[in-house]
Amino acid sequence: MLEPSWFFWGGVMPALIAAAVVGVECMIGGGRAGATRAGGALAVWAGYSWGHVASVGWPPWPPTESTHWLVMVLIPVGVLIAIVGSIPRLPRRIAWAMRIAVAVAIAPALLQSYLNYTWDFGQSVVWLAGLGVAAIVLWVSAKRALNRRARVRFAPLAIYGAIISVGTGMVMMFSGSVTLGQLAFGLTATLGGIACASVLVGRNSAVLGQPMCVGPALVALIGLWINGYFYASMTATNAVLLATSWLAMGIVSLPVVCRLDGWRRVTVQAAAVLLPVTAAVINAGITFSKQVAEPSYY
Repeated sequence: MLEPSWFFWGGVMPALIAAAVVGVECMIGGGRAGATRAGGALAVWAGYSWGHVASVGWPPWPPTESTHWLVMVLIPVGVLIAIVGSIPRLPRRIAWAMRIAVAVAIAPALLQSYLNYTWDFGQSVVWLAGLGVAAIVLWVSAKRALNRRARVRFAPLAIYGAIISVGTGMVMMFSGSVTLGQLAFGLTATLGGIACASVLVGRNSAVLGQPMCVGPALVALIGLWINGYFYASMTATNAVLLATSWLAMGIVSLPVVCRLDGWRRVTVQAAAVLLPVTAAVINAGITFSKQVAEPSYY
């Protein structure tokens, strides 16, 4: 069960902190898009880090658990890559090499106990290769969702990320991990704060030029999904459904969707995101209710 005090410290505060970071970004640039090219990415790390501390306490250094690696190493690296990758004169192949490197590094950083004590060499290669390819595909999908032809704005992507995060949190709760659920809800609040600030402070939903929150948010979500599957009881079906909801954001890059007007395009994208998230939550809830209804012999 979630403690009542957590809803403020782990739910409200991450949103306020993320909104403050984006607000400072907007004020520095006078509300112009892309003022410093760092606000959205830094907001994800700041908000998620606060939610982590509120949920499980200060992470030690060096990291000792998979959730520590996520908040102390992987998300900061994702922030750095988002900032460096937005440099106008940086060759695109260098930016993509950096993204691929961090995508491939997520699984081995979080699954050290499996690598050291559970899997043999063949199993390690198969799992790490599969998870690495999946992470790269998700990142490519995120970039497709930012395709200029689709004219996607910043706030909708942050909102979709928040929807996927809250679905992830509910699935984690049904899967027996309150801690992972709290971390996912903290990410939800963070992305929600970013979306609200980008509209209210920036005076338009396209503020910050590029949706800088997308890369770090994706790193956080992949990390939570890996933790949920390997260290909780989240099923492979639910993990695939949640990942599919992220892939669905890229539907706006399809020519048939690009030709739709603004609201129709957003409606199609929203439906594509919501359907797999809803399916994952319902499936996890049904599984949980069956487990609760089973008689106990202890």
